Amino acid sequence: MVLVPFSLMWCGMVVGLGLSALVDGADLASVIPVVPFAIMGLHFVAGRFVVPAVVSRRTRYTLTNARILVHGGWSGGRLNTAYLRSLPPSNVERLVQ
Repeated sequence: MVLVPFSLMWCGMVVGLGLSALVDGADLASVIPVVPFAIMGLHFVAGRFVVPAVVSRRTRYTLTNARILVHGGWSGGRLNTAYLRSLPPSNVERLVQ
């Protein structure tokens, strides 16, 4: 609840600060320190939606006769495994209409 207004204020202040410095004729050396804060602001606003989408798109599931393998993470290098015998039984119900 708090992250959305905070991220919009952060990004707005950083962009406003950078643009006002450029409009006032400040040299590039005084504007460059604002760039990391602008990148963080963009991550606060849009990156929190992009990162989970990329991670879920790179996730692969493999089912064998003994285990479930989940390859995921940002680079796809994280591996989680679970043995089928250690999982609770599934409960599948048929809906009658």
